[in-house]
Amino acid sequence: MKEIALLNKNGEKIGKVDVSDFIFGTEINTHVIYEAIKSYLANQRQGTHKGKTRSEVSGGGKKPWRQKGTGRARAGSNTSPVWKRGGMAFPPKPRDYTITLPKQVKRLALFSSLTAKVNENNIVAVDDLSLGEIKTKTALDILNKIVKDQKKVVIYTEDSNKNLFLSLRNVPGVKVNPVQNINTYDVHYSDFVVFTEKALKKLEEVYVK
Repeated sequence: MKEIALLNKNGEKIGKVDVSDFIFGTEINTHVIYEAIKSYLANQRQGTHKGKTRSEVSGGGKKPWRQKGTGRARAGSNTSPVWKRGGMAFPPKPRDYTITLPKQVKRLALFSSLTAKVNENNIVAVDDLSLGEIKTKTALDILNKIVKDQKKVVIYTEDSNKNLFLSLRNVPGVKVNPVQNINTYDVHYSDFVVFTEKALKKLEEVYVK
């Protein structure tokens, strides 16, 4: 069994939380982490880029000048890609960038990232992160006591913690998500991962049979 330090809001260690080796003690596979991150980033793309070909831009119709005798290069249409305000030769077209990975691969990538963070001692659990009001200063004071001198922090709560989310949403490098939205990208690229104690239990309920 792996162990994660359990802290309170003041950053004081009040115990340890036993976590499953199935999630936090797997063999780290860097290739599936790469595949999961590539898939995550590709799936964020809207794919709505669009350029116009020579048949789609306005203009055309009349030949700009006669074929011979002017001394200029022959031209058949002012929508040609070589003309100013002409169409594009090979414009981008709307497309779907979605990359689908097997469920087992996504899970292995997530477990590998979480295991790496545990091995680096960059994961902690907090007994409670509830806030009575939406207050950035209060939330930052708590975060700075729990995590010191970290630029990128991702916090996972058991449910949608609205007050905490709204308090920290404008803080650079800090993300607050319910644990059901956990993903390899956020875990891998964060300097520190913070779970609430209930979020860890919820994570194990989902993945540990």
